[in-house]
Amino acid sequence: MKEAKWCWDNIKFKVGKGTRVKFWTDQWCGNATLSQNFPQLFELAVHRNATVNEMWDSSIGQGGWNLRFHRDFNDWELDLIRGLLNMLRDFSISSKKDAVLWKGGGHGKYGVKVAYNVLACYQCMHLSD
Repeated sequence: MKEAKWCWDNIKFKVGKGTRVKFWTDQWCGNATLSQNFPQLFELAVHRNATVNEMWDSSIGQGGWNLRFHRDFNDWELDLIRGLLNMLRDFSISSKKDAVLWKGGGHGKYGVKVAYNVLACYQCMHLSD
């Protein structure tokens, strides 16, 4: 997977149904994965491999997030939950297909030239590793 890191670092997901996008470990909400933005919450999450669709509860009015954690939160952790819910508030599930977007290309479309430049740059940065 290390060889493909340059590629994974340059894609993000647009959620439709949410059946193919991992809630915690795919980049779909913000500029990083939710597990990167909220590592403490990720550690407490019951379903770390759940899809976005599995974390969505459509039986609540217009739908809402059904987040489950292994324990109740301490007072000093409430800001983390507030931050996560703030980030999620504008997202919901739709009937559209999930989509993969390329960060480097125009309108999220993959381009060989851009991908080549990203890969070349990535390899130069990691030659000293």
